[in-house]
Amino acid sequence: TVYAYAWGGSGNNAGWAGVPMTLVEKDVFGVDIYLISFNTNFVNIIFNNTSKQTVDLTVPTNGDCLFTITGESGGKYTGSWGCYHQCSEIEYN
Repeated sequence: TVYAYAWGGSGNNAGWAGVPMTLVEKDVFGVDIYLISFNTNFVNIIFNNTSKQTVDLTVPTNGDCLFTITGESGGKYTGSWGCYHQCSEIEYN
């Protein structure tokens, strides 16, 4: 299970490890794509599977909603935010 822990701005979305994410689909390369809906007032987010996690990420405010893991630093995943074809369909609470 993949979790999302979000915080800053208006508290946090749950205790650690966060809220379970929903598997949406696999991309053309077979990579799992997960969805989490949360309050847009959160400033930071960490994605994790309880044994490994991303670095502390800043929630984008430019409409990007897809985080892609591209590497690792200090034992934590790193990556970049980008556009996902369903970004416009995501409802923010």
